Amino acid sequence: MNNVYLKGVLDAKISNLLTESDFATFANLSGMDRLNFFINNELVSTSIVTNFEALCKLALSDLKEEVSLYTKNDPLYVNYFFAHDVIKKDQGALRDFYNETYEKALQRKEEALVNYLDYTHALLNILTLVRGKKRGDTTASLLANYLKQGVLSEETFSALVNGDTHTIYAYLKNNFNIDASESESTVELEEKLDEYLFNKLKILAMDSDFKPTLIYYIKRKQLQIERLRNIVYTKRNG
Repeated sequence: MNNVYLKGVLDAKISNLLTESDFATFANLSGMDRLNFFINNELVSTSIVTNFEALCKLALSDLKEEVSLYTKNDPLYVNYFFAHDVIKKDQGALRDFYNETYEKALQRKEEALVNYLDYTHALLNILTLVRGKKRGDTTASLLANYLKQGVLSEETFSALVNGDTHTIYAYLKNNFNIDASESESTVELEEKLDEYLFNKLKILAMDSDFKPTLIYYIKRKQLQIERLRNIVYTKRNG
Protein backbone atom coordinates (compact mmCIF):
# COMPACT_ATOMS: atom_id res chain seq x y z
CA MET A 1 0.00 0.00 0.00
CA ASN A 2 1.55 3.30 -1.05
CA ASN A 3 1.05 6.60 0.74
CA VAL A 4 -1.31 8.00 -1.89
CA TYR A 5 -3.62 5.02 -1.44
CA LEU A 6 -3.39 5.19 2.35
CA LYS A 7 -4.15 8.92 2.28
CA GLY A 8 -7.35 8.13 0.37
CA VAL A 9 -8.28 5.39 2.84
CA LEU A 10 -7.81 7.72 5.80
CA ASP A 11 -9.75 10.56 4.15
CA ALA A 12 -12.67 8.19 3.68
CA LYS A 13 -12.48 6.99 7.29
CA ILE A 14 -12.29 10.57 8.58
CA SER A 15 -15.45 11.46 6.68
CA ASN A 16 -17.25 8.65 8.53
CA LEU A 17 -16.22 9.66 12.06
CA LEU A 18 -18.97 10.42 14.56
CA THR A 19 -20.82 13.71 14.14
CA GLU A 20 -22.36 15.98 16.76
CA SER A 21 -25.68 14.35 15.95
CA ASP A 22 -24.20 10.92 16.67
CA PHE A 23 -22.87 12.07 20.05
CA ALA A 24 -26.29 13.55 20.91
CA THR A 25 -27.92 10.24 20.01
CA PHE A 26 -25.47 8.32 22.17
CA ALA A 27 -26.08 10.66 25.13
CA ASN A 28 -29.74 9.61 25.14
CA LEU A 29 -29.01 5.89 25.11
CA SER A 30 -28.52 3.53 28.03
CA GLY A 31 -27.67 -0.07 28.77
CA MET A 32 -27.34 -2.40 25.80
CA ASP A 33 -28.29 0.39 23.39
CA ARG A 34 -24.96 2.06 24.18
CA LEU A 35 -23.12 -1.15 23.46
CA ASN A 36 -25.05 -1.65 20.23
CA PHE A 37 -24.09 1.90 19.24
CA PHE A 38 -20.43 0.83 19.18
CA ILE A 39 -21.25 -2.16 17.01
CA ASN A 40 -23.65 -0.38 14.65
CA ASN A 41 -21.16 2.43 14.07
CA GLU A 42 -18.30 -0.04 13.52
CA LEU A 43 -16.30 1.35 16.43
CA VAL A 44 -15.21 -2.18 17.37
CA SER A 45 -14.31 -5.26 15.39
CA THR A 46 -16.38 -7.72 17.41
CA SER A 47 -19.72 -7.82 19.21
CA ILE A 48 -18.58 -10.37 21.79
CA VAL A 49 -17.76 -7.81 24.52
CA THR A 50 -20.76 -6.60 26.51
CA ASN A 51 -19.02 -4.29 29.00
CA PHE A 52 -18.80 -0.60 28.08
CA GLU A 53 -15.27 -0.02 29.37
CA ALA A 54 -14.08 -3.19 27.65
CA LEU A 55 -15.59 -1.92 24.40
CA CYS A 56 -13.66 1.34 24.73
CA LYS A 57 -10.42 -0.56 25.27
CA LEU A 58 -11.22 -2.80 22.31
CA ALA A 59 -11.89 0.23 20.10
CA LEU A 60 -8.49 1.67 21.03
CA SER A 61 -6.84 -1.71 20.49
CA ASP A 62 -8.39 -1.91 17.02
CA LEU A 63 -7.07 1.59 16.29
CA LYS A 64 -3.59 0.55 17.36
CA GLU A 65 -3.73 -2.40 14.96
CA GLU A 66 -4.84 -0.04 12.19
CA VAL A 67 -1.94 2.31 12.84
CA SER A 68 0.46 -0.65 12.88
CA LEU A 69 -0.83 -1.68 9.47
CA TYR A 70 -0.63 1.81 7.96
CA THR A 71 2.92 2.41 9.25
CA LYS A 72 4.28 -1.12 8.79
CA ASN A 73 4.47 -1.34 12.58
CA ASP A 74 6.68 1.75 12.87
CA PRO A 75 7.33 2.09 16.65
CA LEU A 76 7.80 5.85 16.34
CA TYR A 77 4.09 6.22 15.65
CA VAL A 78 2.59 3.08 17.17
CA ASN A 79 4.36 3.40 20.52
CA TYR A 80 4.03 7.17 20.89
CA PHE A 81 0.28 7.41 20.30
CA PHE A 82 -0.36 4.34 22.45
CA ALA A 83 2.38 5.02 24.99
CA HIS A 84 0.36 3.88 27.98
CA ASP A 85 0.39 0.36 26.51
CA VAL A 86 4.18 0.16 26.42
CA ILE A 87 5.50 2.44 29.15
CA LYS A 88 5.81 1.34 32.75
CA LYS A 89 4.28 3.59 35.38
CA ASP A 90 7.65 4.39 36.94
CA GLN A 91 8.14 8.05 37.82
CA GLY A 92 9.51 9.94 34.84
CA ALA A 93 9.20 7.00 32.44
CA LEU A 94 6.55 8.62 30.25
CA ARG A 95 8.45 11.93 30.18
CA ASP A 96 11.65 10.17 29.11
CA PHE A 97 9.80 8.23 26.43
CA TYR A 98 8.18 11.38 25.02
CA ASN A 99 11.56 13.12 24.93
CA GLU A 100 13.19 10.15 23.19
CA THR A 101 10.39 10.09 20.64
CA TYR A 102 10.86 13.77 19.89
CA GLU A 103 14.59 13.28 19.36
CA LYS A 104 13.98 10.34 17.04
CA ALA A 105 11.36 12.29 15.06
CA LEU A 106 13.89 15.08 14.57
CA GLN A 107 16.61 12.65 13.49
CA ARG A 108 14.30 11.00 10.97
CA LYS A 109 13.04 14.38 9.73
CA GLU A 110 9.42 13.39 10.39
CA GLU A 111 8.15 16.91 9.74
CA ALA A 112 4.47 16.34 10.49
CA LEU A 113 5.17 14.47 13.73
CA VAL A 114 7.73 17.04 14.88
CA ASN A 115 5.24 19.83 14.21
CA TYR A 116 2.57 17.99 16.21
CA LEU A 117 4.94 17.26 19.09
CA ASP A 118 6.22 20.85 19.17
CA TYR A 119 2.82 22.21 20.14
CA THR A 120 1.56 19.20 22.09
CA HIS A 121 4.64 18.99 24.30
CA ALA A 122 4.81 22.77 24.76
CA LEU A 123 1.25 22.91 26.07
CA LEU A 124 1.75 19.77 28.17
CA ASN A 125 4.67 21.60 29.78
CA ILE A 126 2.37 24.51 30.65
CA LEU A 127 -0.37 22.26 32.00
CA THR A 128 2.07 20.22 34.08
CA LEU A 129 3.59 23.45 35.41
CA VAL A 130 0.24 24.90 36.47
CA ARG A 131 -0.78 21.65 38.14
CA GLY A 132 2.57 21.39 39.90
CA LYS A 133 2.46 24.94 41.22
CA LYS A 134 -1.06 24.37 42.58
CA ARG A 135 0.19 21.24 44.36
CA GLY A 136 3.21 23.09 45.72
CA ASP A 137 5.78 20.96 43.89
CA THR A 138 9.43 21.89 44.34
CA THR A 139 11.29 23.90 41.69
CA ALA A 140 13.52 20.90 40.99
CA SER A 141 10.59 18.56 40.35
CA LEU A 142 8.92 21.11 38.08
CA LEU A 143 12.08 21.55 36.02
CA ALA A 144 12.53 17.79 35.77
CA ASN A 145 9.18 17.41 34.01
CA TYR A 146 10.24 19.41 30.95
CA LEU A 147 9.26 17.89 27.61
CA LYS A 148 11.46 18.61 24.61
CA GLN A 149 10.02 20.54 21.66
CA GLY A 150 10.81 23.57 19.55
CA VAL A 151 8.28 26.07 20.86
CA LEU A 152 8.96 26.52 24.58
CA SER A 153 12.70 26.57 25.27
CA GLU A 154 14.21 25.19 28.48
CA GLU A 155 15.34 28.70 29.35
CA THR A 156 11.83 30.11 29.03
CA PHE A 157 10.37 27.14 30.87
CA SER A 158 12.82 27.70 33.71
CA ALA A 159 11.78 31.36 33.88
CA LEU A 160 8.12 30.31 34.09
CA VAL A 161 8.92 27.80 36.82
CA ASN A 162 10.62 30.51 38.86
CA GLY A 163 7.97 33.12 38.11
CA ASP A 164 4.47 33.56 39.48
CA THR A 165 1.33 31.98 38.06
CA HIS A 166 0.28 35.23 36.41
CA THR A 167 3.39 35.04 34.20
CA ILE A 168 2.34 31.61 32.93
CA TYR A 169 -1.10 32.82 31.85
CA ALA A 170 0.44 35.89 30.24
CA TYR A 171 2.78 33.59 28.29
CA LEU A 172 -0.20 31.56 27.05
CA LYS A 173 -1.95 34.69 25.85
CA ASN A 174 1.10 36.25 24.22
CA ASN A 175 2.40 33.11 22.50
CA PHE A 176 -0.71 31.03 21.79
CA ASN A 177 -3.49 33.62 22.04
CA ILE A 178 -5.16 31.41 24.65
CA ASP A 179 -7.27 33.41 27.08
CA ALA A 180 -7.15 31.66 30.43
CA SER A 181 -7.59 32.90 33.98
CA GLU A 182 -5.84 32.00 37.20
CA SER A 183 -9.26 31.64 38.79
CA GLU A 184 -10.14 28.76 36.45
CA SER A 185 -9.61 25.15 37.43
CA THR A 186 -6.92 23.05 35.78
CA VAL A 187 -9.74 21.12 34.07
CA GLU A 188 -10.98 24.33 32.46
CA LEU A 189 -7.42 25.22 31.42
CA GLU A 190 -6.92 21.75 29.95
CA GLU A 191 -10.11 22.16 27.89
CA LYS A 192 -8.76 25.38 26.38
CA LEU A 193 -5.41 23.80 25.60
CA ASP A 194 -7.19 20.81 24.03
CA GLU A 195 -9.27 23.16 21.87
CA TYR A 196 -6.12 24.91 20.68
CA LEU A 197 -4.46 21.60 19.80
CA PHE A 198 -7.60 20.36 18.07
CA ASN A 199 -7.56 23.41 15.82
CA LYS A 200 -3.93 22.62 15.03
CA LEU A 201 -5.00 19.09 14.17
CA LYS A 202 -7.61 20.36 11.73
CA ILE A 203 -4.84 22.13 9.83
CA LEU A 204 -3.06 18.78 9.57
CA ALA A 205 -6.18 17.26 8.02
CA MET A 206 -5.93 19.71 5.10
CA ASP A 207 -2.47 18.46 4.17
CA SER A 208 -2.10 16.46 0.98
CA ASP A 209 0.39 14.02 2.51
CA PHE A 210 -0.23 10.76 4.33
CA LYS A 211 1.61 11.30 7.65
CA PRO A 212 -0.20 14.53 8.71
CA THR A 213 -3.53 12.88 7.85
CA LEU A 214 -2.55 9.80 9.86
CA ILE A 215 -1.80 11.90 12.96
CA TYR A 216 -5.12 13.72 12.58
CA TYR A 217 -6.98 10.43 12.18
CA ILE A 218 -5.34 8.83 15.23
CA LYS A 219 -6.14 11.77 17.49
CA ARG A 220 -9.70 12.14 16.20
CA LYS A 221 -10.39 8.47 16.84
CA GLN A 222 -8.89 8.65 20.33
CA LEU A 223 -10.85 11.81 21.15
CA GLN A 224 -13.99 10.15 19.84
CA ILE A 225 -13.68 7.29 22.34
CA GLU A 226 -12.73 9.73 25.10
CA ARG A 227 -15.86 11.77 24.44
CA LEU A 228 -18.11 8.70 24.51
CA ARG A 229 -16.56 7.70 27.85
CA ASN A 230 -17.08 11.24 29.12
CA ILE A 231 -20.76 11.09 28.22
CA VAL A 232 -21.21 7.83 30.12
CA TYR A 233 -19.27 8.77 33.25
CA THR A 234 -20.10 12.47 33.60
CA LYS A 235 -23.56 12.44 32.00
CA ARG A 236 -22.47 15.46 29.92
CA ASN A 237 -22.15 15.66 26.15
CA GLY A 238 -19.36 18.14 25.64
